[in-house]
Formats: sequence, C-alpha cells, structure tokens
Amino acid sequence: MTEIAKIPVSRETIQSHGEAPSPTSSLYTHRSKLVRIDGVEQSTVAGVHLVFKAGDPSNLYESFNTSRDQKLDGTAAPGPRKALLIACDTLEISGLLSLPEWEVAIFARKLIFRDQGCINTTPLNWALDRAASFDPVSKKGGANGAEGRHAGNISVFVDSTEAPSHESLQRFVCRGGRGQDAGLGKDGVDGNSMNPISNVFRRTDSRRFNKFTASFANPCVFAHYHWHWIVITEKGDRGVNDWPTNGTDALEPGAPGSAGNGGAWFSNQTSLQALVDNAAGDPG
Repeated sequence: MTEIAKIPVSRETIQSHGEAPSPTSSLYTHRSKLVRIDGVEQSTVAGVHLVFKAGDPSNLYESFNTSRDQKLDGTAAPGPRKALLIACDTLEISGLLSLPEWEVAIFARKLIFRDQGCINTTPLNWALDRAASFDPVSKKGGANGAEGRHAGNISVFVDSTEAPSHESLQRFVCRGGRGQDAGLGKDGVDGNSMNPISNVFRRTDSRRFNKFTASFANPCVFAHYHWHWIVITEKGDRGVNDWPTNGTDALEPGAPGSAGNGGAWFSNQTSLQALVDNAAGDPG
C-alpha cells in the first residue's frame, strides 16, 4: 500500500484599510426634524465632532444661523416655535450662532468656543421702533406697541468646556426682547376764543351824562347798538361779529409693549453661570 504525502493547508490574508474619516466628517452626522407634541418644530443634530462655523464644509452654521440684521414686523403674528437639540462627543462653536427665540439643548462631552463664539437666542429687533401713530384722516389714535418677545431657553449638559480665558465674553445670551414703543396720539386743537363785550353803554350829550346797562342772557361777543337822544341818533357795533369755535377731539396714543422674558438657563456645570446673560428686555 502506497502512502500519499499530505501537503499542509496554508492561507494568507491581505487586508487594506484607508485612513479613518475625520471626526468632523459629515459621514458621522445625522440630522432630523419633527414636530413635538407641544407644537414646537425640533431639529436634531447628532454626530462625533460637530462644528458650527461660517464656511465649514458641514454647513451646520448656514443651516441654522439667522442674521441679526433681519428685523421683526410688529404687526405680524409670531412664527412657529423652534428648537435645536445637539448630541455629540465634541461641539465646536466659532463666531455668533444666532438662534432668535429658539429653544436650545446641548448634550456633549466637550464644548469648545473659538474666538467670539457664543449662542444667542435673544429675539430680533423691531423693524420699526414705534407702532403706527395717529391717522388724522380716519381719526384713529396711535396703535399699541407690540409685546416684547421671549428669548429661547438654553440647556447645556457637558463634561467640560473650553474657551479663551482672557475674554470676559458672555457665551450664552438669551435676553428678553424689547417692547415696541407706543404709537403717538394727537392733542385736540383749541377752538377760537372771543372776548366778551361790556354791557354798559355810556354817552354824554349837551353836557348830560347818560348810561345804559344792557341785559345779556349769556356773555356777549358782539352787539349792534342804537343810541337815540332827542334828535341825536347814533348807531354802532361793539365786539366782533363772529362765533367762538369748538375744540377738536384728541386722538389717544397707544400703549407701549411690555418687556419680553429672558430665556431659562439649565446646566450641570455651575461654573458656566458666569457666561450667561438672560436678563429681561426693556419695555416700550
């Protein structure tokens, strides 16, 4: 019997891996939007390292930032309430991230502020500081100033925060909006006044003094008198032959808008309180 030699099995495996994507890559970013049960439109952004910076390839800044150059129309109804939920390992914010009246919640291991980075949920300014004033044609008084809008709440739950230590910049700004000034009213115009005349008439004829006191039911502004003495007759006018005029009605001003509330602040880091400005706004 012939033996057949067995050749041992051998296997080689060659593996090739490219470089791992950067933590800031959009491959790790997930974005979604829903309407919460309370009617708030909530956008959610999750990822590894999220960067909110103008011009960044992630386009996160451009997607959510609202220019502070935009203005509010005091006669228009407020738009839908909005919220932004951010969940990531590292969140980096460069420059002003303007989210007027948005509710912002951040859950991250590390929060980094670059340069003048901050989050601002303060309402925008009014397009017109003052509501419409009186209309003399329709005799309508000044309009009420719009109520100041409320700033959005900010919640920050992080393990650590990094920011330039030499700056005393407030990184979380959620001041209440200013109330709009009231529309102006208009004082009524005074009527034309007339001076009353005297009801005592005097005349001297032939060295004789004569006096007559007329009886006027009301203060008199004009009288046509006829003086007769034997053969002497005199006619004349006293005062101005006209009527006093009525005053015009005043047009009332509007009421100034009240101040908006500052946003509520929530955080697990008490040290961040020094970086918060959530004062109420000013009344109109």
